[in-house]
Order: sequence, then C-alpha cells, then structure tokens
Amino acid sequence: MSLARRTLSAAEPRCELRRLPAMAFVCACMLLGACTGRECMADLSDEQLLRELRSAADRGDANAQYLLGIAYQKGEVVPCDAGLAAAWYRKAAEQGHAKAQSFLGFCYATGNGVDTDTQTALAWWKKAAAQGDAEALYGMGMSYETGCGMAKNPRLAAEWYRKSAAQGCERAAEALKRVHADE
Repeated sequence: MSLARRTLSAAEPRCELRRLPAMAFVCACMLLGACTGRECMADLSDEQLLRELRSAADRGDANAQYLLGIAYQKGEVVPCDAGLAAAWYRKAAEQGHAKAQSFLGFCYATGNGVDTDTQTALAWWKKAAAQGDAEALYGMGMSYETGCGMAKNPRLAAEWYRKSAAQGCERAAEALKRVHADE
C-alpha cells in the first residue's frame, strides 16, 4: 500500500507507536501541501513524498526531521536504520520537537540506534513531558515504576501514568492498573 494514499482514521489512538509510521507520512503529505483534507492525492508517489520530506528536513524543518526518524525506525519507504532514525530524531529534538524528544528518549532507553544511556533517556523524556507528550509521560512513569535511572516510586509512577492515560495512551492506562494492583 502506498503511504501517500492512506486515509487517516479519526478514531486511531494517539499513543500507539506501531501505527505512527503510516500516519506520519500522511501528515508529511499534509504539511508539504500534497494533500487536501484528510486524503492524500493519488498521484504523489512514495519517492516524491520522500524527496520532499528530505528536502524539508535538510532545510531544518523539525517536523520533517522527526518524520524521517520514524521512516528509518520502521523501515517505511526507506531501509530500516536505527542509527539514522536516532540521528533525525536528535535534529528535531534539539529544536524542541516534543515527539522527537520522546522517541529519542526511547532510543536511549533501549539502545536502539544509540548506546543505552538511561540518564540521557530521562533528560529527553523530561523535556518532552514538560510539553505534555503522552509517550514521554509514559516513559517517566515507566522509569519510576521500574527504578530505571532513579529510585523506584510507585506513587510518582502512577502520577506520570495518570497524566499520560488522560491523553488517551492505552499503555499508560494499563500500567496505571498494574501499579495500583501492586499497592
């Protein structure tokens, strides 16, 4: 399926990372003026979309840099390359892009494309969480729940999970149930 031809569903959860790549490329089409409404134009090929996205990213557009990070992370339209994904996320994150900061935090937390570094992961999550990013809020909750990079604190884990769940993050809602069950 061509990513440029995918229709976005209004019911798609905001917090499910596995659905982001196709959604991101549709958003890229929209950002670059290749779409009208919610449907991308049928005559825009993946190669054209990628060329436009790269051009915008090279000009310093943080949204385009973030979207290229997703493309490389998931291997959509480009070969999967965790190192390039992290590099594009970093470019966008350094400009204050909350989603890129959050994803870069997960890269550092898991060692995906970069060396594992819990403190760097936390630093990026804190920046994204300050902007209200649901995934970063979830990452902070996960850190407090597991004690990864900080002392375990179920009460603080629940607070972070609650904030994330309030934004529709299903993983956070499940984690919140788990934390309360352990009390």
